[in-house]
Amino acid sequence: MQEQSTIVEGHPLAAARACMKRVFGFHRFRSGQEEILQAVLSGKDTLVIMPTGGGKSLCFQIPALLRPGVTLVISPLIALMKDQVDSLRVLELPVTAIHSLMGLRQQEETLKGILAGEYKLIYVSPERLRNRLFLETLQQTTVSLVAVDEAHCISQWGHDFRPDYLRIGQTLRELGHPQTMALTATATEKVRLDIITRLALQQPRQFITGFDRRNLFWEVVAVQSEKQKLAIIRKRLTSLDGAAIVYTGTRKKVEQLVKKLHRQRLSVAAYHAGLDKAVRTRVQEEFMAGQLHRVVATNAFGMGIDRSDIRMIIHHTFPGTIEAYYQESGRAGRDGHAATCLLLYSAADRALQQFFVDCRYPPAETIAAIYQRLCQQTEDVLWLTNREIGALADKQIPELTIASCLRILEDARVIYRLQRYDNLAELRVHTPVASLLASLSSRATSKKALLECLKSIYGSDELQQGVQFLPDDLAASAGLTPEALRRIVAEMAAQGEVSYTPPFRGRGLRLLQRLPAAELPIDFDELRLRKAYELEKLAQVMAYASTNKCRRAFLLCYFGDSLDMDKCAACDLCQTEDPQQSAEASRAEPLLAVKVLSGIARLQGRFGQAMAARVLTGSRDRSLLAFGLQRLSTYALLADHTQAQVIEWIQKLIALGCVTRERMVRGDKVYPVLSLTDLGRRVMSGKEVVHLSLPPSSTKQPRGETPLEQPVDKEVFQRLRLLRSSIARKQGLPAYCIFHDRTLREMARTIPRTPEQLLRVPGVGQVTLRKYGREFLQLLKEIGVDNR
Repeated sequence: MQEQSTIVEGHPLAAARACMKRVFGFHRFRSGQEEILQAVLSGKDTLVIMPTGGGKSLCFQIPALLRPGVTLVISPLIALMKDQVDSLRVLELPVTAIHSLMGLRQQEETLKGILAGEYKLIYVSPERLRNRLFLETLQQTTVSLVAVDEAHCISQWGHDFRPDYLRIGQTLRELGHPQTMALTATATEKVRLDIITRLALQQPRQFITGFDRRNLFWEVVAVQSEKQKLAIIRKRLTSLDGAAIVYTGTRKKVEQLVKKLHRQRLSVAAYHAGLDKAVRTRVQEEFMAGQLHRVVATNAFGMGIDRSDIRMIIHHTFPGTIEAYYQESGRAGRDGHAATCLLLYSAADRALQQFFVDCRYPPAETIAAIYQRLCQQTEDVLWLTNREIGALADKQIPELTIASCLRILEDARVIYRLQRYDNLAELRVHTPVASLLASLSSRATSKKALLECLKSIYGSDELQQGVQFLPDDLAASAGLTPEALRRIVAEMAAQGEVSYTPPFRGRGLRLLQRLPAAELPIDFDELRLRKAYELEKLAQVMAYASTNKCRRAFLLCYFGDSLDMDKCAACDLCQTEDPQQSAEASRAEPLLAVKVLSGIARLQGRFGQAMAARVLTGSRDRSLLAFGLQRLSTYALLADHTQAQVIEWIQKLIALGCVTRERMVRGDKVYPVLSLTDLGRRVMSGKEVVHLSLPPSSTKQPRGETPLEQPVDKEVFQRLRLLRSSIARKQGLPAYCIFHDRTLREMARTIPRTPEQLLRVPGVGQVTLRKYGREFLQLLKEIGVDNR
């Protein structure tokens, strides 16, 4: 190990390059990697913003292998870290993970291995940082680097804030502030500053390798109905060669969309958090292994989706932030080849995202009402679903709002939400374990064994807050039978020494304080500020969807980057194949918006968009004539355009905040009607300007995949993939852990015949050559004979 350290100090980049080639099989650094590695190997704190698929992981994996001590990698999802660890174990690297899905005995063995110096890379979730025994183990080792993956999760201004990430700063202090590296694919300047502050990075080197994914084609199609969305999705998926993910906003919509696509004989699978865990695992594993090619999902199908040949990401419903949209779309084209990111845009979809924001930031009176109802319960530990908690209130409250109230109350430290778990028991110790041990009689050997076991595994703070465990594992660790464990815990609970909850599938909460609602320590002004911030982010998504300028430039500008050309030639607005459509788009002028707004104003808030479009286009519809609307001065003002076109303009004006939808009640019926906002009246009077132009056509054919840089025989590539899948199934691994698609494509292009030639293929290292080289060379030999 000391020899490696000397190599790094003398020629750090040479050692890094040699390690990369020998272990990972890559022959050259990707953009930005060399500069980042130089900073990390020189001991600098770093913040790395690198696009999905840009090679962030190598920037901490290579230093971990070269330097003394261990590298701690903090990752947000157990499934994500498991996949990364599996990939590294294929390379026979000293790596491990420790998480809540492991049994106690397995966790103990891993901790012993860490103390014995068996590992160089340790993957954990941020929740593990609450475990005192784990932290004490780290303090007895040399932690040379802490890598915080998906670092945007630490910022409350980001799109995926996770409270558990806030513990990382305290952990770094307890470890003596080791060198720290923060990595993410998406972060605005505000989020980047928040990351630096919360992690207390010391004069960090910041590397922003660019947000531009040149192989991605950005496209928006304006739609008017669910039927139109379905038709476009079916057409795109039917003609697609490769994998695809369709993102939509709710679990219910996932199920509906999958059923409709099944009726049209399209093979798709559903994925959302409400499905059984075994179903979710199966769908994700089959998709990653290439056995399943099309998934309709909520954003629960997120981090950890590392399939390289995703050719299309479709957003059936737009997300609430540009960051979320960019990250979800960025899962396409990880192999560097062409892929499409399609957003189906309906201004009406804003209502769903507005609903989500309203749920995340409920009114103060709603939070107080929920808290009061909880305080009225006699127990401190409540095992109630969100729906059951909502039933305690005087009026119906959405379950999402209930969840947000509980999160806010937990942040205020008046309740504590127990962790989600399956078949885990929970134990909370009321009396310090040391006191309990001191009071034991000499005959209480079993109880003594249990208490000593708890003391050795958990810290006193953890035991007071409550710990979860598998009863059989804890019994085995204490040298007891499961029956003896249950008996001892029951006796201790009867004596008031502990609170014990048997295994239960779900999530509960514990009341920590019972305060008058007026004394809740909650900053409601801060909550209102955050809500306004999220609504502004939502407005940015709508601005992206309705822009007349380059979409790639819009996205890059949002993240503080820029486009080095006037047109990107890789978005629907810059690559218009129809000259007539291009000419129409260039005739955008402010008078068009004034005409549409004038037509809506003359209807005096009595009609909806369909009638407004009929009036403006000069329709002779009977209902229009019955109301005498043909006598309006705005009648036939846009007679040269179709009603569908005018409706699209109205939708855009709604999105821009010039027009609002309201409901009018007439008898037993409710009618949607339009009215102008203050902004709309200013535009109509000429005090402000809004430009309208023809939107992108929804009939445009999807852009096909661009050819590979070098021609590749698809049949050869598929035969290599089948061999890879066979090996992966035998070893119980995702297929990409063996070789990535880009490695197989290079094999298909070059047809290597010898081990030396195979080593020249990017992605083939010494270990993978030894483990899999013979089988792949044999197949390539057969392919060579077949093609003679």
